Amino acid sequence: MPKKLKGKEYGLEFGAIVLHYLFKSKALHYGYWEEGDEVALWNFGRAQENYTRFLLSRVPVDAKDVLDVGCGTGLIASRLIARGHRVECLSPSPFLNGEARKILPDGAPIHETTFEEFNTSKTYDLVMFAESFQYVQMDESLRKAVGLLRPGGRILICDAFRLDTPGKSPIGGGQNYAQYLKRVETLNLACVEDVDITARIAPTFDLVQDVSLNLFKPLWENLVRLAASNHPYIYKMAMWKFKKRLQKMQKHFDPRRNGQGFIEYKTYRIQILKPQPVAETVLPQSSPSSPVSASLADR
Repeated sequence: MPKKLKGKEYGLEFGAIVLHYLFKSKALHYGYWEEGDEVALWNFGRAQENYTRFLLSRVPVDAKDVLDVGCGTGLIASRLIARGHRVECLSPSPFLNGEARKILPDGAPIHETTFEEFNTSKTYDLVMFAESFQYVQMDESLRKAVGLLRPGGRILICDAFRLDTPGKSPIGGGQNYAQYLKRVETLNLACVEDVDITARIAPTFDLVQDVSLNLFKPLWENLVRLAASNHPYIYKMAMWKFKKRLQKMQKHFDPRRNGQGFIEYKTYRIQILKPQPVAETVLPQSSPSSPVSASLADR
């Protein structure tokens, strides 16, 4: 019997199909918006490319063997391979892995499993979570990532985290940031780089809000009105049967689900973690860098 598809997994697959259709893009991540960029649907592909270039600029050049956890459609892995890294991909989604195989070189390893269930005797210079850390079990996965590192190896996490802001967030997802920092400390991991790019990512949610309220909401309301008018019995049965799911869908039309809501309840960071001796010095936070100008000379 085929495994039951999880909602988050389906959401990623749905997003991959939509993004490829609209933008001919293999990217499966938020946009990174530069100062002055117009936040518009037609400009989203460019913002995604900015994100890709920014992320690649933070990958240490001496990380020869990389494990890409949650590889999506394989875009980041393909760019890293082209740059000379040896990359293994990992994802539990047969659909996304199939998309990755279309752009990865023949023979590029793809492990079709969750990170928690991944078993190997190999070690890596870099274990990378690019917008996939929010989907793993935090404590177990951090500990496991440390165990997969060879001496001098590092963990790269680029993702959104939940802040302890009072009230219910209009935007779901993300590990709790305070708990994450405590776990990093418990595992004696040094944060050797920490770049806060929340403000660069937030405009993506202004765009999402615009599409949700001005396209999907009117379409949905028209569909509901048509069903209630032409098929009242089926409409009433569907509203009763799927009441909870339909109520959950309403969150996508929350007017707070925008860039400001994202900044208020989330922090989006790229961090590089490294197992450290107790006496090793932890570097201070750095400010966001341009994806074009970020230097690799110090890594």
